[in-house]
Amino acid sequence: MRVAIVVACAAGLAASACSATVDESTSSTVPASVTVTLPTPTTTTVASVTSSDRYGLPQSVTASVVAPELELVLDIAVEPGAAGSDDISLFGRFASCSAVEGPDWLPLEVVVDEGVGAPSLRLVAAASTRQSEPSAAVRVRVDNGAGTVVEASGGVAFGADERTGTWSAVTDDGHQLTGTFACEGEPHEGVDPVVAEVSVRMVDTATGVTRTVGARSTSATCAIGGSAGTLLRIDDADQPAGGLIAIDLSSRAAVPIGSSGTGTLVLTVPDGGLRFSTITFQRIPGGGVLSGDDGAGRRVDGAWSCQ
Repeated sequence: MRVAIVVACAAGLAASACSATVDESTSSTVPASVTVTLPTPTTTTVASVTSSDRYGLPQSVTASVVAPELELVLDIAVEPGAAGSDDISLFGRFASCSAVEGPDWLPLEVVVDEGVGAPSLRLVAAASTRQSEPSAAVRVRVDNGAGTVVEASGGVAFGADERTGTWSAVTDDGHQLTGTFACEGEPHEGVDPVVAEVSVRMVDTATGVTRTVGARSTSATCAIGGSAGTLLRIDDADQPAGGLIAIDLSSRAAVPIGSSGTGTLVLTVPDGGLRFSTITFQRIPGGGVLSGDDGAGRRVDGAWSCQ
């Protein structure tokens, strides 16, 4: 139950209790007219590790996008693990890959964003699919960095190492996109025992950029009973995902299990701390769900569990 709740919110597919602020749902059926004929993706080995070492990000993520009818031909690459990668920023120049960061618990999600005014791609599973499956239905968002943003639904076929894939998708008005992705980096080992687990999705309402972060940890501070104060605090996650290494979720007042309340959420990510001062949460046995905003145009929803 604990893992199911958190993973569902990570995929944007939780029940109404998750209070999702953005709808990423799409049909799980891959359009019959779509055929992936692209070559097998290649990967580039990155020797030095900086940002990826601390935040659990992949060493590199590369992607290609081809859409002749939309005049889109893009090659996108970001290396969080390369020397000089201190410019990595959650809502700027960024890359993440669930097959590297959380292969044993996260649904498929690949993000490669070269930053403001540059191209980006986000590919996310339409259901809580694991990379161990040979294919999956996906939702794709492509931004060429020059004012064109395209969203489409389709499917991905994974490579043998589960960190590469070819995808094909169709927009609502019938335009086809094809592409590849490749994630470089050794997959994280599982955390045991899992004491705390959290998954949070954020949306920048001005740009439509979406980021999903999460963490698993063998140590955490958890709320006991219905007292005010800390609901969940992880100071240094054993298994960060999307760059989240610390979280502090607190309640303004005493809230018993089964009831709702308000509080504050602080996330520590590569470019510092993100504070969401208007959070509504509902406590359930072993964890809870949350939603809210930061007062500056970013919405958030998610779920946590803590033993």
